[in-house]
Amino acid sequence: MPAVNYVGFNTLKPPFNSALVRQAFAYSVDRDVLVEMARRYNPSRNPTPATTLTPPQTLGRDLYGVVGAGFDPQRAMGLLTEAGYTDPSSFPAVVFLVNASGDIAPGARFNMANAMAEMWQTHLGVKVEVQAIQDFDQYNDRLRTNPPDLFWIGWIADYNDPANFIGEIFNPNGDYNGEINHGGFANPEFADLVDRAAKASDPAERQELYIRAERLLCETEAAVIPIFHSIYNIP
Repeated sequence: MPAVNYVGFNTLKPPFNSALVRQAFAYSVDRDVLVEMARRYNPSRNPTPATTLTPPQTLGRDLYGVVGAGFDPQRAMGLLTEAGYTDPSSFPAVVFLVNASGDIAPGARFNMANAMAEMWQTHLGVKVEVQAIQDFDQYNDRLRTNPPDLFWIGWIADYNDPANFIGEIFNPNGDYNGEINHGGFANPEFADLVDRAAKASDPAERQELYIRAERLLCETEAAVIPIFHSIYNIP
């Protein structure tokens, strides 16, 4: 089944309650480096770089580099300055939490998270501390009860439809009732778009509504940083 790995922001607390700051972090991430790492850890899942949440096999279009925040360090630095951080040393302490367990590639997420932290240090001058929780249940409990500044999420489709990605994860009216929207992202226009998409009967109209929602989520608001899409073979 199609899957996505992405970084979530805690949008309810400074500094990531600012869309400009979130955009700066998103434009600082070089997906090519991370995907190369992911391929070394598990080539069978065929990871491909992502700037949107929904995999192309699910949406019916590949939007990589068309929608979302691509790698642009100069733009990233300008956005951070626009957000008021002219001196990166004044940026608040940031914690990036990952679940570091895994039978196939223990530590893979932790290593990729550290690579991202190096990118933010290099391109923004901002220090990010990567922390790991080994136990998956404890990790999820932390995200539910006390979400950190940044956190790693992997999502595998329950069924192969955009509604199961961009709709249900972030829409308070979806099947999960917002319970997995750990970063607290909320945008009325976004909610309207995914609600309309779920009810649309015309495939072209439905796809266009989801694309507009992707642009809001991953570019305008930059509430998440999609890293890569992949395929999981589930028996």
